[in-house]
Amino acid sequence: FAERLAAERQITVPPAALVDSKLMSAFIESLLGPSPKQLEYAEAIAAKAGVEMPPEVRANAVACSKYIDRAINQPTDKQILFAVTLAREVRMGLDYNVLVDRTACSALIDSLLASSRGPPGGVGMMGGGGMHGGGDVMGGGAYGSPSSMGSSQLQQSNGY
Repeated sequence: FAERLAAERQITVPPAALVDSKLMSAFIESLLGPSPKQLEYAEAIAAKAGVEMPPEVRANAVACSKYIDRAINQPTDKQILFAVTLAREVRMGLDYNVLVDRTACSALIDSLLASSRGPPGGVGMMGGGGMHGGGDVMGGGAYGSPSSMGSSQLQQSNGY
């Protein structure tokens, strides 16, 4: 099948793909166009974002799949706002991945929330009106300062 696809496109199958099934699959996928449903979904994503879909997304199944995955894996505006708010409270910079990858953003939020929890019933970094106190994304209550956190909490929240 791969040899036929390659011959139709007047290219050769990479020798490594002949002995590695993963490379062969990647080679075949690179030659195939996206399915109609894939293309329809990618077009809907582009229309919702108000952007032009790149031409390679229309022509290549792998490019289309990556385009869809990137769109699905972007953090929401609320996630980004919350991550920025939490990081600012501990005076920590944000890695680029946190702003473009939902999993990285979520992991950072979880880490900062875990490091901010004080004793049960006590007031942690988020204060009495934080996320667990019925506040909104911004916390709604008085924030504690990084100086009120233990050094191990600051190190943990900074990824050290």
